[in-house]
Amino acid sequence: MIAKRAFLIALGIGLAALAGTLIVYPQLPAQMPVHWNARGDVDGYGAKQWAAFLMVGFTAFVLVLWKVLPAISPRSFEVETFRDTYEFVMLLLTALTAYMQGLILWAALAGSVDVGRAIMGGVFLLFALMGNVMGRVRRNFWMGVRTPWTLSDDGIWNATHRMAARLYAAAGIAGLAALAVGAPMQICLSVFIFIALLPAAYSFVLFRRKQDPQASSVVPWTLGVLILLAFSGGLYALMDMTMPREIRVTPAMEATAVALVDNVAAGRYEAATKDFDDAMRTALPPSGLESAWTSVRDERGEFVRRNGVRGRRLGGYDAVFVGCEFQKGRVNVKVVLDGSGRITGLWFGP
Repeated sequence: MIAKRAFLIALGIGLAALAGTLIVYPQLPAQMPVHWNARGDVDGYGAKQWAAFLMVGFTAFVLVLWKVLPAISPRSFEVETFRDTYEFVMLLLTALTAYMQGLILWAALAGSVDVGRAIMGGVFLLFALMGNVMGRVRRNFWMGVRTPWTLSDDGIWNATHRMAARLYAAAGIAGLAALAVGAPMQICLSVFIFIALLPAAYSFVLFRRKQDPQASSVVPWTLGVLILLAFSGGLYALMDMTMPREIRVTPAMEATAVALVDNVAAGRYEAATKDFDDAMRTALPPSGLESAWTSVRDERGEFVRRNGVRGRRLGGYDAVFVGCEFQKGRVNVKVVLDGSGRITGLWFGP
């Protein structure tokens, strides 16, 4: 009865996500954001014909797996031994994918949500709720901390999952608090990976201890923690080096970017290209700029006003993002400047 009720709730969530998508579909831009980097910047777009239904598809996939996995579980690893917990976790996963679908639609329509932090908040909440039931998960191939050592022994499996339950619950709550106070995304991601992998190291320590009760668990446990710390620290360093950095927008940078937007909005396309470098003048002449702006207006309606500027360091270039409000939503005009202050790149996006 519980299993049937949980699946029907999840099915309702999936259908609600689909219905909501169909309702707003006519208002969605032709190109939608589908991927965000660790700093929350959009770094991937997709045609709305498939991007609008991306996470709806994942929700449907979770619903299919929900029914398939118990049917194909091998003997001695059946889901039935913890069926209520299995149903609860699958319901959480369905809710998470539907939540992510809502975020994608919101970003496409309004462009005012920090999707990266919002998704990470959903994942931390998932871990906090999973931690409440992780200790009830029994040995299986689909869910939980599945290492060679946990799968080989019920005792190691149960001890590892009792530890993971406490860790996930505490880490989920701490992660939500960290996001709430504005902790950098790189730190949140690194800590999340460390926490996710720590129970695997713990299962190895338990295995070693069972193989040789006289052997000290200090060395393998310490080694495992150090490896995870090094991996998480390296990941943080990599993200910190490769992600764009916030920079101060100088008056000259702001003047160049704002002048471009104001000229384009007023239909002065020749004047708008006066600060383009030679490559940009060739790639985007005034007629091309007019065509690009017309496409934005066709999707978003008439230009209303500018709404703030911010700066990012992208590779070896400085980028100024000029927020622009239109009748049907917000657009960020990204103006990329070279070392001499000339415009070397221009994008219109959410």
